Amino acid sequence: MQEDKASGSKSKRQKNNAKGNIGSASFIDSSFSGVETAVMIAPLKSEPGSGSTGLMLENVKFTNVGKGVADTAGKTLLSGGSKRVESWATGPIYSPKREFSMGADAPKYKREISLLDTKGGLEGAPYFERPKPQYEGNSASDFVHLKDLGAKGEFTSSPFCGFH
Repeated sequence: MQEDKASGSKSKRQKNNAKGNIGSASFIDSSFSGVETAVMIAPLKSEPGSGSTGLMLENVKFTNVGKGVADTAGKTLLSGGSKRVESWATGPIYSPKREFSMGADAPKYKREISLLDTKGGLEGAPYFERPKPQYEGNSASDFVHLKDLGAKGEFTSSPFCGFH
């Protein structure tokens, strides 16, 4: 058993009993600057169910990066430097059948033109992004609760009666 010294609680998780590092991560329209290693993963194994991490980099910019992708055993899978990574992947790739990539350029995905920001600062026409509304300048009295206008909130009558 492991004990958390801060809380005194015990967990049934044993030290070093992990079976793998199953998961995936995608970095899309992203940038890394001035870091030694942009992405660190566990060593890859091509056998299905072995616990390897699937990783996708699409339109990623490196600026003064030591290693783009490396594993915890010290192997560099993608070099760093200052460059743009158009499309690169590790893990299962289906094109059209399942193949396992130990880290290589990947097929490019067609980006729908209406979803792209062609005026953005990142090369490669990143997906359009719009900031969410911010309300820090508003007081609580600027907001209305529909129940105050007659909506019941019991999920059987229409909430729009108080909204009209």
